[in-house]
Amino acid sequence: SDVYKRQGVALWQPATKQQWHRVEWVGRGMSARLHPLVQELLAEAGVTPSVLTGVALCTGPGSFTSLRLGLAAAEGLGLALNIPVVGVGAFRLLLAAARAEMNDPATAYEIWLRSMAAEVYTARYGADGTCVRPPATHTMAESMALALAAGPAVVVGHGGLGVALPPGLARAASTLDYPCPVCLAQQAADDWARGVAGPVTLDYLKPLNYRQVRV
Repeated sequence: SDVYKRQGVALWQPATKQQWHRVEWVGRGMSARLHPLVQELLAEAGVTPSVLTGVALCTGPGSFTSLRLGLAAAEGLGLALNIPVVGVGAFRLLLAAARAEMNDPATAYEIWLRSMAAEVYTARYGADGTCVRPPATHTMAESMALALAAGPAVVVGHGGLGVALPPGLARAASTLDYPCPVCLAQQAADDWARGVAGPVTLDYLKPLNYRQVRV
């Protein structure tokens, strides 16, 4: 879930590489639609919750309500089925998707995610995936200035939608506007298999305040 009231669910079978997913724009009905959405996806795949071996959630950045809603749903499934819950951040998901899609060893990435307060969550990564500027909240003008000062880059994420970018900054494909639910499931499964999945940490990014809350 995110500040645009867009939520998605996915089912990923690592052994067979099969995948199912659904994305909805639900406005204020997010909490009422999330569990039915999961049930609909399981029915589409022809499976029951008992076959699940793990649950993944996007840990943000995002609003308090959206993140807690996703966490509650994930932890509820995890506890009921006695399976692990793995979190993956939106910046990491978008960076991995952008690097895979563009496959350009010389491209730097500006990841911009718009917040509810007309601010932008931003971070910058080098072509090799190294974080050059850690996630923080800025105005659009500040985001633009920081990006231009750092040099040419591709802007990834919905924070750049509808923004006239100056020379040196280019918009990524629309497929990279939002974190992909299937990519989330795949990344979480890979993290768990490699033993690198740590405690779930939600990222609340607000103007002049970036804090991580461990749950």
